[in-house]
Amino acid sequence: MLERNFKLIILELQIILEKARDKSLSEREREEIRNWLEKIEGTLNRIKEVCRIERENLSIFSNKLTEKIVSDATQRD
Repeated sequence: MLERNFKLIILELQIILEKARDKSLSEREREEIRNWLEKIEGTLNRIKEVCRIERENLSIFSNKLTEKIVSDATQRD
Protein backbone atom coordinates (compact mmCIF):
# COMPACT_ATOMS: atom_id res chain seq x y z
CA MET A 1 0.00 0.00 0.00
CA LEU A 2 2.76 2.40 0.97
CA GLU A 3 4.72 1.61 -2.19
CA ARG A 4 1.64 2.35 -4.31
CA ASN A 5 1.16 5.69 -2.57
CA PHE A 6 4.78 6.61 -3.25
CA LYS A 7 4.37 5.66 -6.91
CA LEU A 8 1.29 7.89 -7.17
CA ILE A 9 3.15 10.77 -5.54
CA ILE A 10 6.08 10.32 -7.92
CA LEU A 11 3.68 10.29 -10.88
CA GLU A 12 2.14 13.54 -9.67
CA LEU A 13 5.60 15.04 -9.29
CA GLN A 14 6.45 14.03 -12.85
CA ILE A 15 3.33 15.83 -14.05
CA ILE A 16 4.39 18.93 -12.13
CA LEU A 17 7.86 18.65 -13.65
CA GLU A 18 6.33 18.54 -17.13
CA LYS A 19 4.43 21.71 -16.28
CA ALA A 20 7.72 23.25 -15.19
CA ARG A 21 9.00 22.69 -18.72
CA ASP A 22 6.07 24.67 -20.13
CA LYS A 23 7.55 27.49 -22.17
CA SER A 24 4.64 29.82 -21.33
CA LEU A 25 5.86 29.96 -17.72
CA SER A 26 8.56 32.44 -16.90
CA GLU A 27 12.03 31.10 -16.13
CA ARG A 28 11.57 32.21 -12.52
CA GLU A 29 8.31 30.24 -12.23
CA ARG A 30 9.92 27.13 -13.73
CA GLU A 31 12.90 27.45 -11.39
CA GLU A 32 10.58 27.82 -8.41
CA ILE A 33 8.73 24.65 -9.40
CA ARG A 34 12.04 22.78 -9.80
CA ASN A 35 13.15 23.93 -6.34
CA TRP A 36 9.92 22.71 -4.77
CA LEU A 37 10.26 19.38 -6.57
CA GLU A 38 13.75 18.93 -5.16
CA LYS A 39 12.50 19.69 -1.64
CA ILE A 40 9.59 17.27 -2.05
CA GLU A 41 11.88 14.58 -3.44
CA GLY A 42 14.20 14.96 -0.44
CA THR A 43 11.27 14.68 1.94
CA LEU A 44 9.94 11.57 0.19
CA ASN A 45 13.36 9.95 0.35
CA ARG A 46 13.53 10.60 4.10
CA ILE A 47 10.03 9.16 4.55
CA LYS A 48 10.97 6.05 2.57
CA GLU A 49 14.07 5.60 4.73
CA VAL A 50 12.02 5.91 7.92
CA CYS A 51 9.52 3.35 6.59
CA ARG A 52 12.35 0.98 5.68
CA ILE A 53 13.82 1.28 9.17
CA GLU A 54 10.39 0.75 10.75
CA ARG A 55 9.84 -2.40 8.65
CA GLU A 56 13.25 -3.69 9.74
CA ASN A 57 12.47 -2.94 13.39
CA LEU A 58 9.09 -4.64 13.09
CA SER A 59 10.72 -7.69 11.52
CA ILE A 60 13.33 -7.86 14.30
CA PHE A 61 10.61 -7.51 16.96
CA SER A 62 8.54 -10.21 15.29
CA ASN A 63 11.51 -12.58 15.13
CA LYS A 64 12.36 -11.99 18.80
CA LEU A 65 8.75 -12.52 19.81
CA THR A 66 8.62 -15.78 17.86
CA GLU A 67 11.86 -16.93 19.49
CA LYS A 68 10.44 -16.09 22.93
CA ILE A 69 7.21 -17.98 22.26
CA VAL A 70 9.12 -21.03 21.00
CA SER A 71 11.52 -20.84 23.94
CA ASP A 72 8.67 -20.58 26.46
CA ALA A 73 6.83 -23.49 24.83
CA THR A 74 10.00 -25.61 24.84
CA GLN A 75 10.67 -24.90 28.52
CA ARG A 76 7.17 -26.00 29.50
CA ASP A 77 7.69 -29.40 27.89
